[in-house]
Amino acid sequence: MQRFLEPPTRFTAALRKGRFLHITQGSSRAPTSTIIDSAAFREFEGRWLDLCPSLRNALLRVLNERDPKSFKFFEEEQARMSDHLESQARPTLNRQNVFLKHLEARDKRHDEKVKELILHNCDLRDAALEERTKRLKVEGRYNVRGALARMVYEAKLQKKIPPTLGIQQGLDKLAHGREFSAALGKEVQARKLDLQDVMASVNRLYEIVSKCTSGNDDTFNDIIIVRASKFSDNERAALAVFFKIQSRLNAFKWREDTSLKGDE
Repeated sequence: MQRFLEPPTRFTAALRKGRFLHITQGSSRAPTSTIIDSAAFREFEGRWLDLCPSLRNALLRVLNERDPKSFKFFEEEQARMSDHLESQARPTLNRQNVFLKHLEARDKRHDEKVKELILHNCDLRDAALEERTKRLKVEGRYNVRGALARMVYEAKLQKKIPPTLGIQQGLDKLAHGREFSAALGKEVQARKLDLQDVMASVNRLYEIVSKCTSGNDDTFNDIIIVRASKFSDNERAALAVFFKIQSRLNAFKWREDTSLKGDE
């Protein structure tokens, strides 16, 4: 049936090329035209080719409607094929699930190990900072200068700055951080100072405090005192920012003495 419904390529396969004479001429006159060369024939052929697919589809729909068994057979075959594919894919899916569970368990173990190492690292860092603080007191450097040095040391332990930097270089590196910049803006505004002047003090802060401090004189009950009698307004503002951005753990206790006499 489908072979019968397939559109012909050309009607010329079924038609012979004949000789057609003009009605007023004799049989000896040469042929004027053939059917396949006529415009009417080409138009008819084009319409037939366009119409054939529609007729074929319509007839197939009629046949399918009259033969529900064919549709049922097709559905059953489709269901059997689906079951076959599912049975073929099931072992692969099972292996994939086992592999995913293995990865999940491995990631969980890895996360637990990382947390353990982080806690261990924090304990080591806290112990190192505590030891460094004890040394500052014993060596008579528990003051503003010693505090800045330990801040840089802690930043190196936290990998905020490279370990090869000196103390002033470390302070400069910290001063370019987002946390310092935010705290500096608030401090400058509160003290009504010029930002550039305070930053100029930051760039030579360790040199300044090295000249102005000696021993543990600027401490009271383990509180480091920033005295107005030793440091200018801009220098005290810079020191205040560094003390305020300390880590909450192991932070130095400090206060500012604005008395020019330097009394506690």
